[in-house]
Amino acid sequence: MVDFPHGGGATIWRDFNELGNPASKPCEPKKPEIRDWTGVVEANINAALAGTGDPAAIATILDGLEATEAAANNATEQAAAATTTANAASDAADTATTTANAAAEAVALKADKSVTVSAAGLLSGGGTLDSPVTLTAPRATSEQIAAGATAGIMTPADVNTMLGPVVVSTEKDFATAMVESVTQLISADGARMLQFDLSGNMLGVSIVTEYDFASSLDDEPAVLLSSDYAELQKYGTESGPDTYLKPYVSGTQLRAIGQTDYLLHEMGSKSVLATYAVSDDYVTAIINMPSIGPATAYKVVPDLPWLFPAERRVLHIAVLIGQSLAEGSHSDVNPTLTGQTRDGALMLSLSGYTDVRLGRSPTAVTAISGSEIIGFEPLTPKPSVTSTQYVQTLLESMAFTLADEVETAIPAHLVRTLYICSGQGDTAYAAMAEGTPCFENVITAVTRAKELAAAQGWSVVVDAIILKHGEADASSLTYKADLVTWQAAYDRRLRAVTDQAAAIPFIMQMPSSYSNTDSNKRAVTAMRELHRENPLFHLSGADYPHLAHYHTDYIHFTGPGYHEIGEDVARAYQQVCWTASAKSQVLDMMTASRSGLDITVEIDVPVAPMVFDTVQVPERDVKGFVVQDSAGTYTISSATIADDGSATGIGKVVLTLASAPTGAGLAVRYAWSGHSGGRTAATVPRGNVRDSAPEVSSYDGSLSPNWLIPAVINVT
Repeated sequence: MVDFPHGGGATIWRDFNELGNPASKPCEPKKPEIRDWTGVVEANINAALAGTGDPAAIATILDGLEATEAAANNATEQAAAATTTANAASDAADTATTTANAAAEAVALKADKSVTVSAAGLLSGGGTLDSPVTLTAPRATSEQIAAGATAGIMTPADVNTMLGPVVVSTEKDFATAMVESVTQLISADGARMLQFDLSGNMLGVSIVTEYDFASSLDDEPAVLLSSDYAELQKYGTESGPDTYLKPYVSGTQLRAIGQTDYLLHEMGSKSVLATYAVSDDYVTAIINMPSIGPATAYKVVPDLPWLFPAERRVLHIAVLIGQSLAEGSHSDVNPTLTGQTRDGALMLSLSGYTDVRLGRSPTAVTAISGSEIIGFEPLTPKPSVTSTQYVQTLLESMAFTLADEVETAIPAHLVRTLYICSGQGDTAYAAMAEGTPCFENVITAVTRAKELAAAQGWSVVVDAIILKHGEADASSLTYKADLVTWQAAYDRRLRAVTDQAAAIPFIMQMPSSYSNTDSNKRAVTAMRELHRENPLFHLSGADYPHLAHYHTDYIHFTGPGYHEIGEDVARAYQQVCWTASAKSQVLDMMTASRSGLDITVEIDVPVAPMVFDTVQVPERDVKGFVVQDSAGTYTISSATIADDGSATGIGKVVLTLASAPTGAGLAVRYAWSGHSGGRTAATVPRGNVRDSAPEVSSYDGSLSPNWLIPAVINVT
């Protein structure tokens, strides 16, 4: 007898939170429980196919699958009833009769038992609503979808001959939208599933989608359900256009009127070109922020700072380049995300070994050909092709953070994003520049991704390049100019592929492994200067706040370190790509001025109040500060926060010296004392100034604020 986890399918897919109690709320199955259950099912079926399983146990499983299928048939009968009831002619009695007849005759659209319920979807379409028809067709495989194949799948010509709505059961949900006087039923992955004109006639339409829908009508009101019986929407209730948020523009502010008057987003120099009332929970706005074209549609939610890209038929691309910290060296120590995926977070599938690194060695990258790239698959941490020392990169936690943010804000929405890593350990810029395998592999990958996306009906746009680099160029006198050349080359080559209007920025994470000589800090200095001077360069922070998760070499990180750095990058990515300011926000020293023994340092504070923290980061120097001139280093008697930035966003730290400076070139250094005489935890360059950003790490719930970045500024 098989011992199924979580009480088995009957418990996991129960109708209500309390088994058998209709008075309790509808149950929403949990994905981890579903994965556990299907894992047991698949393991036993595989064992049976191999001739090693228990026949009685396999019979039990198949009986359970038959029961599940029967439940799905019942759900689709309800769906036919709801569809007919909601959309037929206005005569209620005739509609009810049609609904009953349709429910009695409907047969579920379903897959063969050899295909899992999460496989890719179907083509479906219709005609008029007064004659419901149910179609049976095989599900497309992921390979078919990736290749654009239509063998065994209904074509547009097929669906345009059908009379009536197609009834489909599914694990996923859907939403509706009114576009140019056509009501569209839209699946969770953004495909238009069914369309109805203003007279209620269903328009012929072809769809390739991973997710379809089911609905049900018990008593009034009509209830829209997912196939696992989660309640999605009620019709005939107070929810509707009258309760939608009403967007408007006031000066530089995008606002909406609902239960209160909400400030949705401060637009600054950007213009809102159009607004749409579409939901009780969010509005849609078209803003002159370039993406594929000169303007972009966003969904905007009250009390959240982000502009969520609204168009589901766009594949966003984020590329990670750099050295061994980009590749995830030593992430085999305590990896945090093994086996996890998120809806909409993708990597490329290869004909050979597949991982986010394009199946390339992290230490000796070879060229990739477009023919090796065959499709898309869910992003998940995997060991590199040549070494198990490399498991997760910062991309996985970045991707999952972004996906979770979207799902929490707008549960029916998806910002589909492809993640690509192309780096090589211990490699300076010159060996990663245009013309090298590391660079050209990105161009090849994006070119092929565009071809594969077109087969799905998607456009592509490269949102950003994430840079985790600089150690090999720590002392380079040309690194600043090299970064500008590097970004320009990627921008030119990739935009030629995607034909996008938006420029492609660099988002940079500063290393904290430099030595104690100033000549070895030129790379981090170049990054800071470009962040301050160039709108295409953005800092996500420095590595030192994560020193608890360094590998014992104090250069690389273990799994939790890459996890937390990915969350830093996710925040910067959102600020760059999902806000009107289009600029990442970090704590940065602005000015330093002296009066007697006191030096006042002004600091840009993204989220006040600014505080000292010697718990999360052990103190070095005086809260990370050193004061020095040509005569030497001066003792700091005290460091105090004179202004935490709450009033103006500009904080002030006062450093009181024990004696007056006597030399020339007086400067304040922060997190500037590097490694000397070997790398240890004690010699990690660091400081203790942070803001009060509310984010916490999904790894352990610890604070994830912005920390003051390393810098040297002159005192006036």
